[in-house]
Amino acid sequence: MLQEMSPRKLSFDLTRGFSKRMIETLQLLLAGDSEKEVATKLSLSPHTVHIHVKKLYKRLEVSSRAELMAKCLRK
Repeated sequence: MLQEMSPRKLSFDLTRGFSKRMIETLQLLLAGDSEKEVATKLSLSPHTVHIHVKKLYKRLEVSSRAELMAKCLRK
C-alpha cells in the first residue's frame, strides 16, 4: 500500500541540493523500506543509511517517518 502512495518522482524543490544517494534513500523510505532494507538495496552499510536518514530529517525539518511521508506527499 505504501508503494502505491509514494510519489513516483519527488519534487525538485523538495530535493534541491540532495545527493543522488539521499534521493534514492528517500524514495525507498517512502516506499516503506526499513533502513536495513535500504542499505541492502543500495549496497551501503546500515550506518551510512542512518546518516542519510538523519540528514534528510534535518533538511526537511521533520522528526519521524510519518512526518517525512506527509511532507513529501504534500509537495
